[in-house]
Amino acid sequence: MVTHQHEIPIRLFQKRPELAAELLVKTVGAALPAYSSVESESEALTDNDPIELNCDNVALFRDQFGKAVFSIITEIQRGRDDDKL
Repeated sequence: MVTHQHEIPIRLFQKRPELAAELLVKTVGAALPAYSSVESESEALTDNDPIELNCDNVALFRDQFGKAVFSIITEIQRGRDDDKL
């Protein structure tokens, strides 16, 4: 069941995809490659055989030439689920 508590954070990442990088740097001290732009991408991960997988959001970061340098997949978890890896 879709809830506001799940959907609101997703919308924040979609409207401001650089938020994913900011949180990684500020919360876990991640060192990320330099980038010039970022955009939200499709959350459908369809190159998986035999099933299609979906995540909540994908932010794609590009350098000044438009080449993708890294991406961040965001999956909202509202609680612990020992059945999920």
